[in-house]
Amino acid sequence: MSAWTRAVARAAAGVWAGIRAVSGDDAYEAYLSRRSVPGAAPTREQFYLERLRRRYSSLSRCC
Repeated sequence: MSAWTRAVARAAAGVWAGIRAVSGDDAYEAYLSRRSVPGAAPTREQFYLERLRRRYSSLSRCC
């Protein structure tokens, strides 16, 4: 693999990681990397459902 190809691959990986971070797609991986509670971690599905519940269970409005 040439240096140019490696540089393009690295740039593409960086762009993809940025898109995942902005969209929230990497939230579960970020949660696991920062998690300090001992015991079993929630599954990806459990994490997603809890996140949705927290987001939509309270009243929120802009004004």
